[in-house]
Amino acid sequence: MTTEQDKTGHGIHHVTVIGAGTMGSQIAMVSALAGFETALVDIAQEPLDRARTQLWERLDRDLAKGRRTAEDVAAAQQRLSFSTDRDTVVSATDVVIEAAIEDLAIKRELFASLGAAAPPHALLVTNSSNIVSSRIADATGRPEKVCNMHFFNPALVME
Repeated sequence: MTTEQDKTGHGIHHVTVIGAGTMGSQIAMVSALAGFETALVDIAQEPLDRARTQLWERLDRDLAKGRRTAEDVAAAQQRLSFSTDRDTVVSATDVVIEAAIEDLAIKRELFASLGAAAPPHALLVTNSSNIVSSRIADATGRPEKVCNMHFFNPALVME
């Protein structure tokens, strides 16, 4: 058992979320609020900047309404990073959660790249509500590490 497993009890330290749209950005913040080092990744900087602004505004509203503490918000903001360098981020992660467009060909291409870039122990997760994980798992070269974990919108509000 690694030191990280000893501390957390589950061996998951770092989560990467692919796709900085509404769902992906909120999933990333849920992860950061849960105590995980989290990276939100997108192919362009503009969606990442927009996601950061929207998330910080939402956390400020939650703080003002007493839904979250200043300490929790500050800690989550410190745990959340933003990047366009997918393969570098994925190479050091334990869980990748994909929240990209609902297109099977795109998802299969993405998961093939994730299978090549992620460490062997990493779980590869799709947030798809329409495409079951079995339709993309074989593209990874490690289908036993692929699953679906569907978050409902708005992810930051749902239990």
